[in-house]
Amino acid sequence: MKKFLAIITLCLLFSSFTIGCERVSLNRIGKDVYYMQIKDEGTIEKVDGRNLRNNTLPAYDEYGVKKQITFRSTKKKTIIN
Repeated sequence: MKKFLAIITLCLLFSSFTIGCERVSLNRIGKDVYYMQIKDEGTIEKVDGRNLRNNTLPAYDEYGVKKQITFRSTKKKTIIN
């Protein structure tokens, strides 16, 4: 009986772990992918004591179709030389 409960518990833990890892992939199903290059800091908005950067930039899909994308970030742009 103890072995049976141990096996059931291990199976439940393993399945919970694998479902949790796959959740990231499930969020991408049916989503469009756009590519953009961030060139400036954007407008800074202070919300709840945090500096949020709002950006509206042109983005392109895999076929080169242009679309304006607005997004918000909390980190500064890292400049790579």
